[in-house]
Amino acid sequence: MTATPRSGTRTAVASTRMLRRFSRTERAIHWVHAAAFSVLLASGLVLYLPALSELVSRRPLVKAVHVDTAPAWAAALVAIVIFGNRRALRKTLAEIDSFDADDRRWLLGRRAPQGRFNAD
Repeated sequence: MTATPRSGTRTAVASTRMLRRFSRTERAIHWVHAAAFSVLLASGLVLYLPALSELVSRRPLVKAVHVDTAPAWAAALVAIVIFGNRRALRKTLAEIDSFDADDRRWLLGRRAPQGRFNAD
């Protein structure tokens, strides 16, 4: 029990414990993908939709950003693989690629224990 500031009363403070499901390398890959996807989606919409293209009015710049995102995305992924935790990446890849009895059970609509990449 701890006292809350200026209240004079004591309240129970819940103890929270964080469980790290993904390594720093896995999180970096996630955010590189998320950022590249967002840039490609936004620039692609501007290039595809005439109304947005007129609103931005800098189509050559948007096209350059859209096209240059691909090599930057690939370079960032290569850098993460080279400098990151390759063991964690191999473990994650093996976990994603495996299809076991629990997965079959879940696909049949039955309850099944879930791992890190759960379906629920």
